[in-house]
Amino acid sequence: MADKPETISVPGPPGDVLPEIDDSATPSLGPTIVGILRPIASLKIAVALFAMAIFLVLAGTMAQVHKDIWEVVRDYFRTDVAWIEWRVFFPKSFFMGTPLEGLTDIEEGRGFPFPGGWLIGGAMTINLLAAHAIRFKVQAKGSRLVSGLGVIAIGAALTVGVILWGSMQSGKENQLLQEWPSLRILWQLAQGLVAGSVMLAGCVMVFKRRAGVVLLHLGVLLMMYNELLVGVSAIEGQMSIREGDTVNYEHDIRAIELAVVDTSPKDHNQVTVVPLTEEGVPTQFLDPDENAEAIQHPDLPFSIEIEKYFKNSMPPRNRRNPATRFDGAGRFVEITRARAGTGTDTGGEVDLSTVEAVLRNDKNKKIGRYVFSQHLKPQSIQIDGKTYEVALRFKRTYVPYSLHLTDVRFDKYIGTQTASNYSSDVRLVAFDGSVDRKVHIWMNNPLRYDGKTFYQSSVNQGEDGVEQTGLQVVTNTGWMIPYVACMVVGIGMFYQFTLALLRFQARRHRRKVSPPAVDPPPKAPTVAELASAEKSTNDPPTNHASDDTGSPDPQQVTAPGFAARLRQPRYLLPLVLVLVLAAWIGSRARPARSVDGLPDMHAFGRLPVVFEGRVKPFDTLARNSLKVISNVSTYRDDDNTQQPAIRWLLDEVTNSDQAGKHRVFRIESLDVLATLELKRRKGFRYSFREFEKHVNPPPGEQSEYRKQLATAMETAPEQMTQYQRKLRELHNKIQHYFALRAAHTLIKPGTDVSFDRLMSIMRMRELTDERANLPLAVPSAELEWQTLSLESLRAWARDAAAEWKVDSPGALATELVRRFGQLRDPGFEANVLSRAIDQVVVRAREQGLAGTPAELRVTIQRQMDQLTAEERERLVGRVRQELLDGITQQVSGVLVPIVGPQGLATETPVGCRRLGEIFAAWEAGQAETFNLEVEKLREAYETESPKDYRGWKARFEHHFNNFDPFYLAIGLYVTVFLLVALSWLAAPETFNRAALWLVYLTFALHTYGLVSRIVISGRPPVTNLYSSAVFIGWAAVVAGIIIERVYRMGMGNVISSAAGFATLLIAKNLAGDGDTFTVLVAVLDTQFWLATHVVCITEGYTSTYVAGLLGIVYILRGVCTPSLSDSVGKNLARAIYGTTCTAMFFSFVGTVLGGLWADDSWGRFWGWDPKENGALIIVLWNALVLHARWDGMIKDRGLAVLAVLGNITVSWSWFGVNELGVGLHSYGFTEGVMMYLGIFCGSQLLIAGAGCLPKRLWWSHNVTAEPDKSPTAA
Repeated sequence: MADKPETISVPGPPGDVLPEIDDSATPSLGPTIVGILRPIASLKIAVALFAMAIFLVLAGTMAQVHKDIWEVVRDYFRTDVAWIEWRVFFPKSFFMGTPLEGLTDIEEGRGFPFPGGWLIGGAMTINLLAAHAIRFKVQAKGSRLVSGLGVIAIGAALTVGVILWGSMQSGKENQLLQEWPSLRILWQLAQGLVAGSVMLAGCVMVFKRRAGVVLLHLGVLLMMYNELLVGVSAIEGQMSIREGDTVNYEHDIRAIELAVVDTSPKDHNQVTVVPLTEEGVPTQFLDPDENAEAIQHPDLPFSIEIEKYFKNSMPPRNRRNPATRFDGAGRFVEITRARAGTGTDTGGEVDLSTVEAVLRNDKNKKIGRYVFSQHLKPQSIQIDGKTYEVALRFKRTYVPYSLHLTDVRFDKYIGTQTASNYSSDVRLVAFDGSVDRKVHIWMNNPLRYDGKTFYQSSVNQGEDGVEQTGLQVVTNTGWMIPYVACMVVGIGMFYQFTLALLRFQARRHRRKVSPPAVDPPPKAPTVAELASAEKSTNDPPTNHASDDTGSPDPQQVTAPGFAARLRQPRYLLPLVLVLVLAAWIGSRARPARSVDGLPDMHAFGRLPVVFEGRVKPFDTLARNSLKVISNVSTYRDDDNTQQPAIRWLLDEVTNSDQAGKHRVFRIESLDVLATLELKRRKGFRYSFREFEKHVNPPPGEQSEYRKQLATAMETAPEQMTQYQRKLRELHNKIQHYFALRAAHTLIKPGTDVSFDRLMSIMRMRELTDERANLPLAVPSAELEWQTLSLESLRAWARDAAAEWKVDSPGALATELVRRFGQLRDPGFEANVLSRAIDQVVVRAREQGLAGTPAELRVTIQRQMDQLTAEERERLVGRVRQELLDGITQQVSGVLVPIVGPQGLATETPVGCRRLGEIFAAWEAGQAETFNLEVEKLREAYETESPKDYRGWKARFEHHFNNFDPFYLAIGLYVTVFLLVALSWLAAPETFNRAALWLVYLTFALHTYGLVSRIVISGRPPVTNLYSSAVFIGWAAVVAGIIIERVYRMGMGNVISSAAGFATLLIAKNLAGDGDTFTVLVAVLDTQFWLATHVVCITEGYTSTYVAGLLGIVYILRGVCTPSLSDSVGKNLARAIYGTTCTAMFFSFVGTVLGGLWADDSWGRFWGWDPKENGALIIVLWNALVLHARWDGMIKDRGLAVLAVLGNITVSWSWFGVNELGVGLHSYGFTEGVMMYLGIFCGSQLLIAGAGCLPKRLWWSHNVTAEPDKSPTAA
């Protein structure tokens, strides 16, 4: 900065967020101190620090691909100097299967030094404090100053009190807050709100208009202090408690120790531990130096020589040769090294270490060589008559209380293994007798006691079948700091931006928005311009944007009445266009109607089915399944007629004549097509029948497809070729197709016995696997929902048991196989004879008869042909009975668990009977019967609703699917853009007005779709990547409408149409994975945080994108057109600035709320997870842009360029971090998106580069400035 104070004038809707600085605003610190502090307080330094922080966070995020997150935190963020390796910028997941894959092979350790988190954070703190020391003058005097300082002191005291009160909680929480977690969170935020509001009141009294800036900076300093406090004092541990057990210690999964336990004392155990790692870093006892001395200590009964250390190891395998060089458990098992995981791996696995060590007694005599592993139980070692238990374990910290686990629950979404909630019922007992109470802990609702917080993190089952709970234990006395800091910053930012917005509105009202101080003053108009202006006042009133705010000219002729205006072509044509399109939308919204004489597929499509954790209509199952297999939700029949997905589903699940013949499998890989012996076809869609022989080859044959698939399935994902990935992709489609058919395959009614019936029953075993993801179509009284296949088996079992007079599934299996044995099925008898001959051949070879097995078979077969029927039966009868006994066991293994102990006595569910009739009618082409049975089933469900079924919701979802408002909106947004383009060529007012009115209509349609999703899901608007794209588009359209209403330049319509079209197109592509109403993992299953953090952060994405789109408009209009006049450029810059301020508010508040959610879920406010870091980069980038603007480092053009680059930061956070494949937030991994993300980022760099071209190369710069003629669309 310059040596003298500067005057900063920032043009923009919010006005000057930082008030002007003058000499009088400089405190009396003395010229020497001011001279020292002024360069330190420079905003240029702040901008540079923001840029360095962004780079460090980006590098630390990408480093998590190679390192444990705790190593990254230590080596990047909680250090003065970081060593950044080159390889972190070339992750394998970004370049896998591309010609650039070789770039990822960079030697480990090669890199460069860079300022670490401590250093950058410290510099930011010094810069901020220096800025406050010289820029922020106390505006109050006398009693007002004293009062203001007193209020600030009270607010500070309240802040400290709230923080300390949080750390003093003893586990006794208000029952209401315990049962309603949202109220608890609101209560914690409310405490911060009160403290922040008091401080704001004091700051207003002391600093007046700068109060908001002072307060938000105080909040930022409080957050930075919290990160420092956490880094130096917070302790994280875990408690693993088996059901029925009591635990009085916590363990640290980042530290391991070798424990030597002397069990000889009668009243206690004497434990000596050797720390091997701390925070994931080896201690001195794991010194890699080969000459390291043995571990010795007076408390140890022996010395320990560590030979090998595996940070992570594979589970033990039984050794083939017990005579090994190891003693103890190492004689019988073998443990090998495994890849060390990262702390944010999506699987959540924890490294289990292993060491190989030699033990020696005090005379240096070798006791033995042992393998100590966390996979193994403690090993007993005898020394001088004493028994010592030696074990490798996580570091333990004992506490003065105990937790006894009485019950643990693992609630799942219906029909899935996905957890909807984990919970634990524990008994908390303090050893001093002060506490003895029952506590219920569940996801997002922790227990706070003794300065620690216990969070529910996991539930699993041990090898012995006993359930155990995992509790995250965090010691963090300042856990309330982020809650308070969030509210302090939010209040300060909201107050400051609100004041700026009010100032802007006042200026618009007075039509006195001042140009930037850096621009030359406007010149006086020429005579020709005055003449032109005079002429324009005599013309009919068309558009008079008389000032650069777009406010109407108060001198213009009074507009005609509403009815008269509508008769004018400039109003009539837009109105007609909008009415016609509204009528078209209404026609598409009409419910699908049945055709007389044909099956009412749509009525069947409204019936319920459970799949992927929720009840949905069959129509949704059909559409999503077809999207998975074919990438579209409709298909074309042999006549090239488009058909609905429900017709395809009915053909497949009923096994009709058309089953497997529809061309729905999309296979794009030419190599895969060659493997399947298929020819390339337009659209790349094939029927299953065309390649079925390769998927299910005849017995005894092996297809090339199955051979290559087996190789691909055994290959690690990071090592797969593009061909192997496409094979697995096709395999997943086929498995989904098989699951649909298997779940709806009916056991034919009747008690006839055949080999096919036996095989169909035994194939049902595959459907009993809990991991199988199958549609459940039948509401069952016993099992809530069940597959139609298994329920039809239960129905058949009831009928057969009644006719055969058996009373149990086991007896039914025995009777079924007995009856089958009496049939003497030719195929089965041939198998019996072959088995009998094999047994005779084996005995013959044992007796030494000459000949090969094949020769002996021929001889024995010839001899058996000469036997009488009675002799043959005596020979093969025993073999037959052995085979029948084996079949009985298999059939019983299916019937007993499926039918259940009471299954034969219950009634067949109405859904099973009706669906059987519906499928039979469809297969037979009986439309009347089909429609009648569908109606009867619908009435039955309305009379007695199945679990989680709401008839109105299923019908509404069916309507939503058929209406498809987002697909219609895509076309309408394109139409809006075309209208805007036409306004650039002719009749600007008419076409621009039509565009704006159509934006209103399309926005209403977009809103209807968004609200419909909320109604169907019962969730806030954003729950996954798909819904985030829909919401970002919706919010961007809102921003475009506001911009258009404020500035009336037509650019708001461009923003609305471009953002709406792009985001809905992204959403359409994201829907290819199937259901977009996915159920949420347990930690995300919270309405409060979804409605606050997720919505705020997504709005931050939106605002940053909108600022970037405005920047694109600014640059392209300036470089490629002559239309970027001074007033248009200033208005665009104002819009960019105001939108960036909005983005700063929402991205900051949303990011902090996300940290609070993390604290409430797994115990850490900020874990440096990739998704968290992505959000932080957006905040830092917006802060960089605003500070660069406030300092005058950038003007309008620079602001536009930086706004365009902001699109890259948002895209990285939205999609890029998911592609790393690591992180606790990697719920939305989108395979294959990297290429499109790279293309988009490249395009933004090109546009930003165009914005940096010399002004003389801009078309608009070379055109003589003309009065602004931007059309006004009312």
